[in-house]
Amino acid sequence: LCLSVTKWIHFNHGDEGIRRLFAKIFKSLSPGGRLVLEWQEWGSYRKKKTLTPEIKYNVSQIKLRPEMFEKYLLEEVGFASVEVLHPPAGAGAGFDRPLQVFLKAPQ
Repeated sequence: LCLSVTKWIHFNHGDEGIRRLFAKIFKSLSPGGRLVLEWQEWGSYRKKKTLTPEIKYNVSQIKLRPEMFEKYLLEEVGFASVEVLHPPAGAGAGFDRPLQVFLKAPQ
């Protein structure tokens, strides 16, 4: 379960931190296991990028943007499929992002 943390990993550890996170999650899952992912949109990064000089630098170096995570997880990390779960109509602010459920292929 990875809810609303990818932005902060990106802020503190850049693309390499995101790649390590996804690789560790994949490795730790049993065949048939699932990753439930909620990522923040790029616009939310831009709003917070000036918190510290280090974060500002890390954000300026990001190449693997959040909207690219799905393709990266399927094509590079090795997840077999993804299902998108949309929030119910009328979900409150901050709770209106979809969840992605990635499946590690059964052996």
